[in-house]
Formats: sequence, structure tokens, C-alpha cells
Amino acid sequence: MTLRIAIDGRCLTDHFPGIGRYLFNLLLNLPAVAKDAEIHLFIAADDTNSRFQLDKLTELGIRLIPVSSPIRGWRQQFEIPRQLRQLAADVFHAPYFMTAYRSPCPLVVGLYDTIVAKFPDSVPSAKARLAAIVGTRVALRTAHTVITLSRFAKNDLVETLGIPAERVMVTPGAPPEGFAPAPEDDVAELRQRLLLPERFVLHVGTNKAHKNLKRLMEVWGELQSDAGVDWGLVLAGEHDRQQLDAASIARRLELKDFRCLGAVAEDDLQALYTAARLLVVPSLYEGFGLPVLEAMACGTPVACSKTSSLPEVAGHAAIYFDPEDSSSMVQALKRLFKNPGYLRMLGERSQTRAAQLTWKQTARLTLDAYRRAAARS
Repeated sequence: MTLRIAIDGRCLTDHFPGIGRYLFNLLLNLPAVAKDAEIHLFIAADDTNSRFQLDKLTELGIRLIPVSSPIRGWRQQFEIPRQLRQLAADVFHAPYFMTAYRSPCPLVVGLYDTIVAKFPDSVPSAKARLAAIVGTRVALRTAHTVITLSRFAKNDLVETLGIPAERVMVTPGAPPEGFAPAPEDDVAELRQRLLLPERFVLHVGTNKAHKNLKRLMEVWGELQSDAGVDWGLVLAGEHDRQQLDAASIARRLELKDFRCLGAVAEDDLQALYTAARLLVVPSLYEGFGLPVLEAMACGTPVACSKTSSLPEVAGHAAIYFDPEDSSSMVQALKRLFKNPGYLRMLGERSQTRAAQLTWKQTARLTLDAYRRAAARS
């Protein structure tokens, strides 16, 4: 029988850069492995602020269904269940925990970390923190299956939130298909357009507290003043005004060749990773860390924290440091600056590691989660 899959795609907007990129890459590969399925995608009817090309999904046979209810609004508890009944959906996948909980078919929820519980400052509003805590609890109570992206995240969800291990499935992410070192002309054009330093270290992500950007910038200031490092520091990704003011810190530390790019277009990411001499991920916590694999696919060496899921994702292809110890970070970065041969070796290892994970495998595992949930009904 045909499996009717409904997916909540209202996070395919600039408001959800991480979850949105995960879902978009999943959707690009799901039709190829789910040939016996119908895939219906709910999208926000009034939100055109999207970095993702939804027409690519329709070309793959995915049916887009506009819904008027916002992803954090109460009306979705009525509109989406009504749509699910009309579709006679066999399973409903919500990649974000705030969704329609009154699903008439089995619900599969994506939950990728316990950041709200462990790093409440990453959600600066008390109202938003409460909504996240309540929403997570309701989602876990109503979901048949929980999807997460790493073994670390699964263990953390089980230990911190008390989810039975058998209800959690791991479906690791991967670099986008086709990601590889960008052509020199593309890199040169991007460098000129974005006014990038000739040599720079890159961070891709938000400015939330658990990203540990303040320590990274302080370490960078120390390296530039004491070690004479002439590389620049470039931050890319959506920054919340209620969180760390990176530009202000850069002025105080007198960082040289510092750039804060904000959100970068999807089409520019490959050239940006290729242009960077190194990707640095100083996070205190990551449920997965897609930028690590994206940089590695482009042959960019990675230096990252030895905590949470990052060693699981990067394997033997990165150099690690303690994100809570500035001297550990300094030593790791100095080792790379002083040893170009080691930096090149990490770049070679990076591409090998990135090739070991694919979105088609993610899609197969996700389809298994759908079938398991649908069978429970």
C-alpha cells in the first residue's frame, strides 16, 4: 500500500536556518528512497522569506500545501489535523517540536538537543523558554517516535528528558550533495563581494550563548596580539540582537580583519567554506553540527570542541580543544598556524570523513522511522 507522508515544512524559512537546512536536504533525497510513498509538505502560506528553493521539491513530486496557521500559533491545533484527515495521512513528521499535537495519525517529532534545559541563556526571553519547555513536553507525550541526529543527542534525550530509548531513532545529517571545493573564480568573486580577508578563520552559526563566541573572540584577540597571527576572523550566520553583540566585542578587543556577515545565501556557502583556511566550532553543546561536515566536504580543515556530538561527527578529521579552557583553544589553533603541513593533512582527512555520510542514507533511516510509526497505528 502507498504510504502517505505529511511533513510540517513551515520551518523552511530564514527563522530556522539549522532545522530548515536539515529538512530541505532531507526532502531533496526522500522521494528517491520512498518511491512507494506520497509526500505532502505543509508550508507557511504568508511567509515568502525563505532561503530554500521550494520549486525544487515540487519537481521531485512533493506536493506543497499552504497553511495559514503560524508554527507557534494555537490555530494549528485545528487546521493541520483537519488537513491530515483530508489527506488520510499515515504518518505526520514535525521536524520542529512546536507543531500540531492533535494529529489523527502517528506523529514523528524531531528533537535534536537539550539546549533549553542546559543553556537557558540561549533563549533570552522567559516567555520563550517556558513555551519551549512546555512545547517539548507536549511533543514528547504525543509523539510515537522521536528523531535525532546523533548517538550523543539520543543518549542525552534519554538521560535528561527521560524518553524511552526505544522511541528515539538516530538519523545523522550529511553535507549537501555536490558540496566540494568551489572553483577559484567563484571564491574570488565571493571574496570581493563580501570584502573577505585574504586569509581567515570562519565560524558558521548563530550567536546564542552555547555557541561560545565570546571566548572564541577573546582567544582570537590574544592570538593576534601575542602570537602575531595575521589571519582574519569571519562570523557567518543569523545573529539575534538579544544575544551576544559580536561587533561591539570586536571593537573592544581591536580585532583585525574581523567581519560579521550575518545570514549567508545558500548558494554562497560552498565558496565561503572553500575560501576559509579553517572552520572553528567552539560550541559548549551541539546536537549534531552540520557546518562541520559542510566545511569538510569543501576540504576545509576543522578545529572544534571535544564536547557533545562534535567528536562523533568529525571523527579523526579534526583537531579538538576544551571549549571552556581558553589556553586549550589557543594551543590547538597555534599548532595549526605553525604547521601548514598538518593543516593540509586535516583538509585531506576532512573530505574523506564528509564522504562517509550522505543524505540518501539519512532519508532511508527517516523513512524507516515513518514506517515504524505508521505500523504502530
